[in-house]
Amino acid sequence: MRMNPSYDKSNRVVIVGGGPAGVSAFGALVRRGPIAEITVVDPIPVGLGNVYGDLFASDPILLCNTPTGFMYLDDTARADFLDYLVDRGWPVGLDDHLPRFLFGQYCRDRFQQFRDEAERAGTLVRVVESLAESVTQTGDGYQVALSSGDVLTATDVVLCVGLKTPKLAPLVEQYEGNERLLRGSYPASRVRELEPESRVLVLGVRSSAQDTMAMLCRDGHTVVATSPSGRLSAVRDRCSVPAEAKLDREKWLALDPEDPEIVSKVTQYLVDDVLTAGEGRELTQQIVSEAPDTLSRLEAELTQAVSGDTRWADLTYEGLFTLNSLVGPWGPDARAKLMPLAYPILTHYVNALPVLTARNLVANIKAGRTLIKDVFVEKVLEADNGFDVTWNDGTVERFDYIVSTSGFHFPRFVTDDGRTIRFTHDGAIGEDTLVGLTKDLRLDLRGNGEAERIWAIGAACGQRYPFAHVIMLAAAQAPHVAAMLVDGEVGNVEEIAPTYGAIQTRMAVGA
Repeated sequence: MRMNPSYDKSNRVVIVGGGPAGVSAFGALVRRGPIAEITVVDPIPVGLGNVYGDLFASDPILLCNTPTGFMYLDDTARADFLDYLVDRGWPVGLDDHLPRFLFGQYCRDRFQQFRDEAERAGTLVRVVESLAESVTQTGDGYQVALSSGDVLTATDVVLCVGLKTPKLAPLVEQYEGNERLLRGSYPASRVRELEPESRVLVLGVRSSAQDTMAMLCRDGHTVVATSPSGRLSAVRDRCSVPAEAKLDREKWLALDPEDPEIVSKVTQYLVDDVLTAGEGRELTQQIVSEAPDTLSRLEAELTQAVSGDTRWADLTYEGLFTLNSLVGPWGPDARAKLMPLAYPILTHYVNALPVLTARNLVANIKAGRTLIKDVFVEKVLEADNGFDVTWNDGTVERFDYIVSTSGFHFPRFVTDDGRTIRFTHDGAIGEDTLVGLTKDLRLDLRGNGEAERIWAIGAACGQRYPFAHVIMLAAAQAPHVAAMLVDGEVGNVEEIAPTYGAIQTRMAVGA
């Protein structure tokens, strides 16, 4: 079947977003070509994304929170990043967690390689450093409006908009604009510009917070971190792609969102699968359920990870694919019902701490440079050169800065006329209509099932597929989108299943 049997190869494609997802889409289109013209739009250099590069991109303390074996741009070449590093003299393995700037360099180099291939094939490639604001349907295609005031024309659009806007904790929303309140920790250069020897309150304890704490302590600041749960991510030493299926995928996909027992079933399925992956290890051998304090829990989880007992980590890869295939066909209300259960579990384990990061955090806690509070903030008031913070135990402390690290808003696409799609990066919809996303990742602008030649991959499809390691997800989606865009093939991305088997590398480690 073809979406448009008369379609020719004169595509003029605009890729919105030049981070890893944009590079994945670009590479997939080049491999699938020929294409007449491809334009990549991003306000920052292609390949870096929001967290892989800025003024201090080469900071070695900022590690990827997923191992090398999960970091790739092409699902059919999952060892490409590792081989890229080995070719440049880095002695790494598939389970290593590497500095983020290396992945940024890899994306930039691969983009240039793809660009050279495209231009040799006759494709006109352009890079426009601007922010795309909207896409409007025209009689023969689309117009992409840029913040510069320019307008690009296209026959096809691929939205690779990443996680751009950090969430701001409600406690401090009223102080947005205060130079001593940092909304997120990226770009990392912002965290490096604080006054020396400051006392900093970090709201949040997960991935972004861990990066923030590491940089602040290294630069001589004192850090207090807290969150409503007060619980750090788990610790893992690996996150392997299994040689064969460990999840009963059919059992999971048979779950009915209308089943009143769905929450208890999901919980039981997770426990059963962790026990199966554990190969005889009890749940208590793989997971630290109780500890007297944060440091004790962190040290216990670090010991488990180093000993190789955290076999739950082997479920991460296929678990993400399976959950997205499960909830993709559900409506937004059904997805919202599952999220309160699934999201805390996923953020705790999918975004687990690498061993090296955990060791660094333990050292900072023991040295008194970092304190993870087991109480949360009740009130924040502006003060001279800082903030007065009241804890819910009644005590008050003064901080020079606050960094809110409450995660990122997924990008959303809205319309008010059924013709123009606008991008929102702060989660707000207002009076507009949220544009739906079909099972083949195309935007349904009018809500009538007649999808546009506008695709969304990676974080850009988060409203339909919320359980995402966005780099891995984009790498799996990009070839399918390229096949639909170039050859008119009909696709159902929800049918994408994990690719099992050992990752083939040019070195013995991890092969």
